[in-house]
Amino acid sequence: MTFREKLIANCTLKAKELGRRLTSMEIVEAASALHETASKARRKSEIVPAAESIYELYPRKVGKEDALLAITGALRKHEAAYLLDKTSQFAEAVRSWPSSYRYMQDGGDRCPNPGTWYRQGRFADDVSTWRRRGAHTPAPHQKVSPPEPAGWRDAFPEFVDRDKPWHDLDTIQQTFLINNTATAAHFSEPVEQDDDQTRLRQA
Repeated sequence: MTFREKLIANCTLKAKELGRRLTSMEIVEAASALHETASKARRKSEIVPAAESIYELYPRKVGKEDALLAITGALRKHEAAYLLDKTSQFAEAVRSWPSSYRYMQDGGDRCPNPGTWYRQGRFADDVSTWRRRGAHTPAPHQKVSPPEPAGWRDAFPEFVDRDKPWHDLDTIQQTFLINNTATAAHFSEPVEQDDDQTRLRQA
């Protein structure tokens, strides 16, 4: 059945359901929906079996249909063995990423969507760029604050962020307070005068 014949059949069925003739806009919408259905079926038929095996190796499982189409496109230019090897190496690199680096505070994932990765030819990148050697430190949202020094708010009454919770202070502020609270508290204590000093003042 041709596209035109399918469109006529769909429009006739829809008109019977509505009990009236379809408007021009409804016919256009029906044609658009039919075209989209045909496009999806055609795209799925283009996916080659090897694409599924490659997708299963990729470390992030999202947008499968788009990923399979992108992999199929890559397979037109590269051997399956090559893509399998590169995908395996990338997956190994991603598994070595600390979760503090890979997963962001807003729930985002630094591992690219597979469709994007294959479509941009990222499998051809230098393997060394996939490693994250400096990613062992915690992400900002996973920072663990050092112990809060007792009495720092009293020792520094004019500290600009005095009313903030300790864990909300940045690392530089926390380090300064840890290193200086004891000294500041010592000098802020009232000095006790001995009896000789008191007598001299009275004299």
